[in-house]
Amino acid sequence: MRLSSCGLDCDICNHKTEQSCPGCYEVSGKPFWSSEGRCDLYACAAEKSLPHCGKCGGFPCGTLEEWASGEGPERIDNLKALKEVSRTVTVTVVERPARKLIFLRIPTATDYFSACEEVGCDWAGFYNSIPEAFDSAAGGRLPQNLIAPGTSGDAFFVEVPLDYDKPLPDGYEIAELPPCTYLYFNGMPFEDQNDFPIAIGIINEAVAAYPFEKFGWKRSENAPVLGMGAEAETGARYAVPVEKQQTESKPPVELVVCTSPRRA
Repeated sequence: MRLSSCGLDCDICNHKTEQSCPGCYEVSGKPFWSSEGRCDLYACAAEKSLPHCGKCGGFPCGTLEEWASGEGPERIDNLKALKEVSRTVTVTVVERPARKLIFLRIPTATDYFSACEEVGCDWAGFYNSIPEAFDSAAGGRLPQNLIAPGTSGDAFFVEVPLDYDKPLPDGYEIAELPPCTYLYFNGMPFEDQNDFPIAIGIINEAVAAYPFEKFGWKRSENAPVLGMGAEAETGARYAVPVEKQQTESKPPVELVVCTSPRRA
């Protein structure tokens, strides 16, 4: 099976024989049928540096589903067969002591790439060079008390021990955090680093669907939400600060035991 970017099997496609189409990769996404000179789905995958639509975090998108409803309905199943990222996500309770948070505020951006345009990308190298750090560099939501008016509330950060006192580069801030509990969501390792958008999508779905209240938790705003990205060796990683839910105290229940009268 030789698949196109959108999942069509080029080896059995009618266009191969009827139109002498060699395949979308061979013509760089410029098929004979396109009046605009390029296939939108091929262009979308290429712009994201993805080998095909199945590697996209938004797979299957509305455009692909629309195409599949007309011609080649099997294309989505073909691409699903190529997806190698496991949907298994583990959840681990991690207790964190009082510590400090080094952070770089994101002024207005709401996505990773525009955030890097605002503040640069040197933060990752700096954070990951700190040997005392509790974990790897992360991005996400600041604790409520550290959100400055007029900012997005998001930042790039790393947690360090309470006695950390080394100088920081310009633009970075540091603040103390109280002890907290995290739920660490960890996806499975995967083979191709290009699959990181899929891995991140899976971990985001798991966090959104997790029944916090069912297991006695509620999300906390006293610690940062840690989005640690996705590496092939470790899988996607995401930590959510939580607190134990307060349960209402109930009056003791009087237990009454009834026994049958003993017969003489």
